[in-house]
Amino acid sequence: MAPSCVEIINVRATDAYRSNPVETILPAFQVFKDVPGNLKLYHGLQSGDPSSIFIVIVWDDLESHRRFQANPMYPIAREHLGNVRVPDPSKAGVWHVNTTNDPFEAFAAPLTEVTIIKLKPGQSKTIVETDLDAIVRAESELPQSWGLVNAFWGPTVEKEDVVIMFSGWTSHEAHQNIGTAPGMREITTHLAEFGECNVMTVPLTTFK
Repeated sequence: MAPSCVEIINVRATDAYRSNPVETILPAFQVFKDVPGNLKLYHGLQSGDPSSIFIVIVWDDLESHRRFQANPMYPIAREHLGNVRVPDPSKAGVWHVNTTNDPFEAFAAPLTEVTIIKLKPGQSKTIVETDLDAIVRAESELPQSWGLVNAFWGPTVEKEDVVIMFSGWTSHEAHQNIGTAPGMREITTHLAEFGECNVMTVPLTTFK
């Protein structure tokens, strides 16, 4: 697949969205779906924290997103997004992740894992990236019975010291059991020495 840019938004959800996710986000996504360069749209409430929403927008590249920001429809899309998110500085994350991997399988899986890795002060980003490559490779080599659908990672545009890994799983149980897979605990323990990992999961709904 050609390179793509994943825009991921993690914010507080409104009561309206929690009550009726599809209908509440529909006006915003109807704007996004017709934007040149938009490839796919997803949304869902965070597992274990139903007050938080994940919105995922896959662009063909970062420039398509930036061009949309100059489009007259952009303020309208932001206004509609106000129906689904609550302003809360303590829970307001927006990242753009460049990837050369196919992101669609991971987002269409029954459960998507989002792991945000922030490099610890003075540590090597190269080591973190090497560990992430090792995790993706190890997971992809597991038998299908382990429940992995797809995994990939990429650097964020916003912060040089932050990378994000995405994994699609067939179930919560599959995600929870991955730590027992051969060699996995050693890799993740090593990664934790160099980066602070924030692991979240979300069952995403595909809009387009």
